[in-house]
Amino acid sequence: MKNKKNIIYEISLISIFLSLSILFKFISSFIKIINNYPLELEIAFLLLGILLLRSLKSKLLLLILSPLLWIFISPPFIYNGIQLFVEYFLSIYIFIPICFIKLDINKKKLSLLVLISLLIFCFVIRIFIHILSGAIWWTNDDWIFSLYFNLPIVGLNSLINIFVISISIIPLLKIKNIFIIKNENLKIEKIIYI
Repeated sequence: MKNKKNIIYEISLISIFLSLSILFKFISSFIKIINNYPLELEIAFLLLGILLLRSLKSKLLLLILSPLLWIFISPPFIYNGIQLFVEYFLSIYIFIPICFIKLDINKKKLSLLVLISLLIFCFVIRIFIHILSGAIWWTNDDWIFSLYFNLPIVGLNSLINIFVISISIIPLLKIKNIFIIKNENLKIEKIIYI
C-alpha cells in the first residue's frame, strides 16, 4: 500500500510540474527580453520539479517529457532534424546531472552551493550549445555574430532561471527539523516543519 501511495505521489508531482512548466512556457512566450526572444521561465519550474521529486525515474521522465510538450505551446524554428534536437532537446537534456542532486537539510549551505555550482555549469553548457548552433545553422560559421546574438539572450535567461530556482529552494533549506507523526490506527501521517 505504501508503494502505491509513493507512485501516486510521484505521478501527481510530475503532472503538477509538467503543467506549471507548460503554463510558464505559454506565459513567458509573451514576455520578450532581448532581440524579441521570450523569457524561458519554464526551465526554472522544470528544474524545481526535478529537485522536489524523489525517484530518479520520475525526475528523468519529467525532464524527457517537458520539451516534447513545449513544442506544442511554442513551435520552434526548424532548420533540420539535427538542429531541432541540438537546440531544443539537447539544450534541456544537459540538465540530467540535476536529477542526481539530493538536497540535504542537514548540510544546507553545502547543498545550495553544490546546486548553484551545478546549475551554473549546466547553463554555461547550454549557452555554448546555442552559440554553436547559431554558428552552424544560422550565421554561416560566423562565431562572433553567434556569440554576440546568443550570449545576451541565453545568458540573461540563465541568470533569471538560476535566481528563481535559488530563491525557491532557500526556504526549503531553512527548515531545521522535520518530524513525522504517524498514527497507525487512523492511518494518518502528519509532517511538521520547524
